[in-house]
Amino acid sequence: MNEAALPTLDEPAGAVRNPARRLPSALGAFLEGKNHRREAWLEAEDEAISFALRRAGAEHAVRFRHFLLQAILTAGGAFSRLDARTAALRYCRDALIRHLVLRAGLGPAKVKSILARLAAQAEAWPAPQLLLLRGLVERDSELADDEARYRSAVARLSALAQEKEPRLDPQASSALDSLLLRLLDEAGRAMGLRRLEQAFALHVLLTSLGAPRLGHCPLLPEALHEGEEQVDEALGIFDFENLYRWQGLTAATGAEGRRWLESYEPAVTPLAGTLRQALLLLRQKRLADGEALLHAARADLEALRAENRSQGDVMARFFYGAWSYLCFCRGLIAEAEAALTLAEEAVGAAVARHDFLIAFAAVTLDIPLKRARLARDLGRWDECCRHLQAARAMLGDETPLLEAGSRRISFRDIASRFADLAESEQLGPCLRFLREPAHRRRLFLHLAGMLCQPSGLLPEP
Repeated sequence: MNEAALPTLDEPAGAVRNPARRLPSALGAFLEGKNHRREAWLEAEDEAISFALRRAGAEHAVRFRHFLLQAILTAGGAFSRLDARTAALRYCRDALIRHLVLRAGLGPAKVKSILARLAAQAEAWPAPQLLLLRGLVERDSELADDEARYRSAVARLSALAQEKEPRLDPQASSALDSLLLRLLDEAGRAMGLRRLEQAFALHVLLTSLGAPRLGHCPLLPEALHEGEEQVDEALGIFDFENLYRWQGLTAATGAEGRRWLESYEPAVTPLAGTLRQALLLLRQKRLADGEALLHAARADLEALRAENRSQGDVMARFFYGAWSYLCFCRGLIAEAEAALTLAEEAVGAAVARHDFLIAFAAVTLDIPLKRARLARDLGRWDECCRHLQAARAMLGDETPLLEAGSRRISFRDIASRFADLAESEQLGPCLRFLREPAHRRRLFLHLAGMLCQPSGLLPEP
């Protein structure tokens, strides 16, 4: 996380880029068309703020002042009551902090340290300036023409959000919260402000209103940090998809595992290529093309299973994962869940058939996370948290990864199987992930954090 200094009262003014550049069309068009009038209004307001800053003996950055006013206008355009404006500003501040923490795979201790830092810097702001900011947030009459039109644009977008946008954030009171977060974040980035700086601006506004505390407690879902306040920030996040070498570990089990791999790799190469292409098409939202490839892959999978059951079971894990994603993209949640169950069962069947495939059991770690995403998209937050807790327990060796016949296999069992294996260049990161719970905890916070991101800032799947 970027720990560069937050804006202070004596920071030199920076360049202001057009904040309308990437805003939603209704508001963006208004700002593009009326930018010169809007800038004139901002300059008039800056006179008041600059006066307060001059009395404090310093002048703040233009971009930071503009973002403060953008936040005041946006909250004012969406809500007529002061308490609702305050709640919206608090949500946006908390969501930006949550984004920074979860993206880095950290926990609540980092939330507290960020808030402490914001509070310490906000204390440097003079009381007259805070009173001025409070007056701007509270004002709801005698609006300048451009301010009124700006608020009208926000209000129209707000009504649209209430009708059409899902609420993908348990801490949001409505889809409107996510819209406001998106508006402010796009404006802030267009102005060249980092998200920590945006959070600081909102914290200053909340301080002026006497409401700097956290709006939602806990800020992070309990499933992400129960019993674990400290996370080693220096510990890297293991790239499981690219660095978990289950085939290399299978080869390390002995001659039988190596012979299995010798026939597996040429047998599955065409099917694996088809699945990769299908997933690429699905991620590009070319669902019909992706589905056609998956139907072809299903026929190849059945042929492989008839010829070599264990190799077919291994590939079934990847096929049903892709099929679940297709169902998710089409909004078929029950079918997506059923496909995840089939993927999980396929892994258990493969490992039960051949003990040398024990390392393959670890590829089930993302299945409870995918179930959590399905529950999140249905707005079933309690169910989402239960799946997150299940993933946490699996990665922490509190529960097994899966049942393979009569066996229950955990990460500890996999690590024990390879306890005497030296950490080569290829297998070293993978073995450390298996052997050291701290690596697995950090990965869990990173992966689960993607699900708990503020919905306005979620990346495309």
